[in-house]
Amino acid sequence: MPIPKGPRFGLLTTLSYIRNPYGFFERTVSRYGQPFGCHTMGGPLVLSGRPEDVKDIFRADPMIFEPWNVDMLEPVLGSNSVILTSGTKHREYRKLLTPPFHGQRMRSYAQRMATAAHDCASEWLEGENFRAYKFTQSVSLEVILDTVFGVTDPAVRGELKALLPELLDLGNGLPMFLKFLRLPVIPSWRRFTAVRKKTDRLIRRQIHDRALADDGGDDILSMLLRAEYDDGSRMEELEVRDQLLSILSAGHETTAIAMAWTLYWLHRHPEKLDRLLEEISQRAPTGDPEALTQIPYLDAVVNESLRIHPVIPDVPRKLCQDAELMGYKLKAGTSVGAVAFLTHRDPDIYEQPEKWIPERFLDRKFTPFEFYPFGGGNRRCIGAAFASFEAKVVLGTILTSYRFQLLDNRPLSVERRHVTLMPQGGVRMKYLGQR
Repeated sequence: MPIPKGPRFGLLTTLSYIRNPYGFFERTVSRYGQPFGCHTMGGPLVLSGRPEDVKDIFRADPMIFEPWNVDMLEPVLGSNSVILTSGTKHREYRKLLTPPFHGQRMRSYAQRMATAAHDCASEWLEGENFRAYKFTQSVSLEVILDTVFGVTDPAVRGELKALLPELLDLGNGLPMFLKFLRLPVIPSWRRFTAVRKKTDRLIRRQIHDRALADDGGDDILSMLLRAEYDDGSRMEELEVRDQLLSILSAGHETTAIAMAWTLYWLHRHPEKLDRLLEEISQRAPTGDPEALTQIPYLDAVVNESLRIHPVIPDVPRKLCQDAELMGYKLKAGTSVGAVAFLTHRDPDIYEQPEKWIPERFLDRKFTPFEFYPFGGGNRRCIGAAFASFEAKVVLGTILTSYRFQLLDNRPLSVERRHVTLMPQGGVRMKYLGQR
């Protein structure tokens, strides 16, 4: 059985998706329905946002899948990244990486997250204009550098803070999506490889220094160096490097974008902001960072922002053997993907899906096949709980301490940053002073 109907022009389909994924999904579903199939530069791809299809994908045997389009992410993350491995190796990496991002270990970072928010906000001058994304990116980078590396040397922190955003900026070019453009004569690729080498050297030096110190630190790098596989062995240096690159690249970027969108929507709906501030004053009057994460309305606000603007709009994976999914017999080499953008805008699930209504998350608990901003199944983002926790601590901290005016008080489009989608222009705001 062939793949479902859909666009068939590989290069044109790929470019259309890269340029305007929201428009691509809407046009394609309008014409072909769901699931739909398309031929991309990476081979045949079947996509759907119907909950029953999403459930089919997420509950399938994980051993029948491998990561989709590894070539696109490997230059940034490295071949050993938990994001890009499959089978037994993927399961082993997840087991070692999961503990720092959950439970008491995660909660122990709350005060550091709040401190990072205040430190970055201290740079504002009253009346100054800024871009929300640049601020949230700076905060998220500080959190990552603190919790992942435990870096205290200002010079090293400065180097990493300069290199990582540049690496992601350069990783946004067409050579990442079209492998045949990865040539030294292509300026963006040449600059990317130079920055990637600098980042690699710096990270490997941190790994080496931390391994020699063996000081029992509570940062994630220290824990990774101590972590053991079931047979008692430990990760090699290159494996540790690639996991760190994955955490640094994927971890800070996605959280920063989610926080920027949340600031945008709260200030477009000041009545929602007022309700949030009132609930914080009642439930966390001292501003205790961990208490902020327990406020239902703050959780609903963050979730609604992730619903209407999922940072990663779709999560494909490739079949490594023939399988029957979504009512189709699909051949090995075919990729399948759950499209969060389509699911999250389904009017049969979400009333008035185009409107930002946090209260919907207080009124109803959605299934993992109706709401999945961090993916699902065995490839759900390891750092999902950490990202949500950080977003609530940072947003609760700055909103109760500082006042802002939204300058982008209009509908915002999205712009692509590699595999993520951020608010176009980064959300222009003005700092009005302390509360």
